[in-house]
Parts: sequence; structure tokens; C-alpha cells
Amino acid sequence: MLVVVVASTGAVVAQRSVPATARGYARALSFADEHAAGRRVWAVEGRVITVTGLLVI
Repeated sequence: MLVVVVASTGAVVAQRSVPATARGYARALSFADEHAAGRRVWAVEGRVITVTGLLVI
């Protein structure tokens, strides 16, 4: 799963690949906290099983 942090201007701030597992979802959240603290908007794209796993966290 690819995690990307994008600025309001549309510029990519940072990106990282993580596995579509519980541990990978935790890494994605930590990554987002490092690069986009505070309120943020999520766009989730992928297979149903990947999205389902993210919704559980």
C-alpha cells in the first residue's frame, strides 16, 4: 500500500510503501503523524480488503 502526504498546493511532501496488514496500517498512521500532524483528510484507494482493514483501526 502506498501512503502519500500531499500539501494543500498539491505538492507531494512525502511517500512510503507499507504492507496492507495491521502493522502496515499502524506504520501508515505513524508516517502521517510525522508529516501531517493535526487534522487531515484521507483518500483511500484500493481493494476492498485493504480498505476494510483500514476502517477497523
